[in-house]
Amino acid sequence: MTHKYFKDPAGTEIYAYDADGSQDDFILPGLIPCSKAEADEIRFPFADHIIAKIAEIKNARDAAVGSGLTSAALGSPHAYGTQAENRNYLNNLISLGNGGKFTCTDVDGIKARRLHTHAQLLALAHDIEAHISAQFDHYETKLAEIDVIVNSPSPAYTDFDCVVW
Repeated sequence: MTHKYFKDPAGTEIYAYDADGSQDDFILPGLIPCSKAEADEIRFPFADHIIAKIAEIKNARDAAVGSGLTSAALGSPHAYGTQAENRNYLNNLISLGNGGKFTCTDVDGIKARRLHTHAQLLALAHDIEAHISAQFDHYETKLAEIDVIVNSPSPAYTDFDCVVW
């Protein structure tokens, strides 16, 4: 069913009535006709801004997940990639139940496929899981910050600018 929309003279309240005219007798005097877009802007003034901010934070989370990490799975710190293809390959090696070569970069900046035991691969997998969980925990914290702004008594567009990754 479609509706026709009205706003109060102050532009702070929205009223929707069936568009077929069956509720015309209930339209309050003094209401001003408005479009659905105007009604949505009054009802959800920050909707587009909220959607954009959540997308921004989600993109930052995804970038952080794939940004890599340092693990001591080999007994000393090495940098590892954490992009999806790295994680899939690691899972494949672990599923085989053997050790295998996995790419990492040592403290001297030398990137190479180095032999890892099955236990070392499992240790790396635990480090990657902790890294990813930390990114999602941070993401949830940022969503909570957005929620606080949305539910505050008088939010402003600039309040959302304070939510940064």
